[in-house]
Amino acid sequence: MSLPLPSSSCSSTFGEEGSLAHNKLEREPRELTEMTERAISVMPLPRRRWAVGLRGRWPIVVYAIFVVAVYALLRESFLLDIFVSIGFAAIAAVGLHILFGLTGQLSLGQNGFMAIGAYVSGVLTVRLGLPVWLAFVCALLVNSLVAVLVGTSVARLKGFYLAIATLAFGTIVYAFVGAISPITGGGAGLWDIPPIAIGSKLERPEYYLLTWFVLGLLVVLAQNIAHSRIGRAMLASKDDSTAAECLGMKVAFHRVQAFMLAAGCASVAGTLMAHYIRYIVPEYFTLDLALNQLLIVLFGGAALAWGTVIGASFIVSLPYLLGVFADYKPIVYGVLFALVLIFMPNGILAALGNLARRLFGSGTETVHGNGAADGALRQMGEFPTFARRSLGANGSRPGTPLLMVQSLEKGFGGLKALNGVEMTVSEGSITALIGPNGAGKTTLLNVITGVARAGSGHISYLGRSITGLGADGIADLGIQRTFQTPRVFGEMNVLENVMAGRYCRTRTGLLSSALRLPGLRWEESQVRQEALELLRFVGLESVRYASAGSLPHGDQRLLELARALASQPRLLILDEPAAGLNEAETDLLKEILLTIRRFGITVLFVEHDMRLVTGVSDRVIALEFGTVIAEGSAQEVQSNERVIQAYLGDLSEVD
Repeated sequence: MSLPLPSSSCSSTFGEEGSLAHNKLEREPRELTEMTERAISVMPLPRRRWAVGLRGRWPIVVYAIFVVAVYALLRESFLLDIFVSIGFAAIAAVGLHILFGLTGQLSLGQNGFMAIGAYVSGVLTVRLGLPVWLAFVCALLVNSLVAVLVGTSVARLKGFYLAIATLAFGTIVYAFVGAISPITGGGAGLWDIPPIAIGSKLERPEYYLLTWFVLGLLVVLAQNIAHSRIGRAMLASKDDSTAAECLGMKVAFHRVQAFMLAAGCASVAGTLMAHYIRYIVPEYFTLDLALNQLLIVLFGGAALAWGTVIGASFIVSLPYLLGVFADYKPIVYGVLFALVLIFMPNGILAALGNLARRLFGSGTETVHGNGAADGALRQMGEFPTFARRSLGANGSRPGTPLLMVQSLEKGFGGLKALNGVEMTVSEGSITALIGPNGAGKTTLLNVITGVARAGSGHISYLGRSITGLGADGIADLGIQRTFQTPRVFGEMNVLENVMAGRYCRTRTGLLSSALRLPGLRWEESQVRQEALELLRFVGLESVRYASAGSLPHGDQRLLELARALASQPRLLILDEPAAGLNEAETDLLKEILLTIRRFGITVLFVEHDMRLVTGVSDRVIALEFGTVIAEGSAQEVQSNERVIQAYLGDLSEVD
């Protein structure tokens, strides 16, 4: 689908028959709608492994050369209208790139936001006589407000359900602008929308330059956001929202931010279009426009901001390229959609990047099966100074209660996973939680860290109640955790994972990220250096640019530990950190735990490897059926009769 071109341009170029042919091309491939809705549930989330390759100045230089070349060659040609339409479509698609590519939220409501932008600006200039620039700002503000309402309402929806909810939003907007005909003109359309003027009225060539300048600017801003603290939080929320919240990330807030950015881009596209063609009708903003946006993003690559330019250039030009075969456009769109999903799920730019990597080499580390880039065992480095805590300073006294759990209960239906748990973790200690499978150990950690809510009982940290506090709030207080199965962010590389761990200790916001202000650049430099120090500490510096998801199991555990340490925790909670590790890796883990305890970090961990438990623990607590059955030193707990029975059963009943 292409966006509508000015009727005057079409009639003057093609004549009456050409105008009719153009209108025929404007009919949308409605047959694509049903197929798309079926495909949503199996649609792969975008990956950004090749996004780094499109950073820097060279894409901007290539883009600028292309824009100038088109201007010079087609300045007097009607074909320039097609490039203006490409610009409109790509601007709106940049917003969908942020929403879908960064946060994984599949929206079919971009048509609604474009309609709001076009109609608010059009009505304010036609009915009230407001200046175009003021109407533009008003449209942006209205769209932002609507985006907050919509984004908040659908924040907990995912996949197919989110797509259907946003589809309903777009349909409601389409019906609404058609229903209030005294204001919008209804089906007859809104006419005589004033053109944009900068000194004088912009003609087609100048409008082309304006549109593509705005497009280039938005792509650069989107790319800046993607490679910032905010972008890492958005990517983390897409990859694993629970792990993201445990790092202190405000997942729901960043998803609403993404909705606002998507709505803002759609508003800009709709407003520019309205003041270019100077006539709008509801039929310009049907579901087919939303599907067209989805095709653009998928074809270009949802994870790459520059992919929107490639995708829009192809998808918008396709009806004109088909020419006399335009009647087969629905079939072509359907086949194209299927081919993209099957053979290029990450878009054409990612496909070309993968091809280049095969032909010329990736230039990144090769991660061997034993977890080392060079085939050697991991070697622990020096513990970073920034992550150290000074015991005795700021009220930190060894041996004083840091975490207290009282009468804690948690049930799942009729099963009580926790049944009156009482425990204390002392400052500066390493405390181990042991017990047979199903004893409630992981549930206890989940309740302490805010991943699950307690049924009753009380949890206090540093004398403050944290019962019922969310995972992000608990992380802000200085409690960090790892998981039973490593939950690294596979969409990021190793270095970015650890940088993501610095989220709750950094403060730059969306505006600084988009504009890359000096404060942002300084903070990013510091975060990068600190992340490298932590990778050096756990022995992963040599694979810092490798995809986190490609690391072997042992290295993923080390990476998750480094990411948790990045937030400078006072209490570090680990869930079976030695599970799946070989003997050498377990010895390295033991050395790491003793080192971080020496530098003031308190550790609470669940473990089945008793060699590790006895080697590092100051205190051991044993659970069975959600109840503490023993506590004390490792030797005392190991010799406790109830603990032996919990693991081996009642030996007196054995003949």
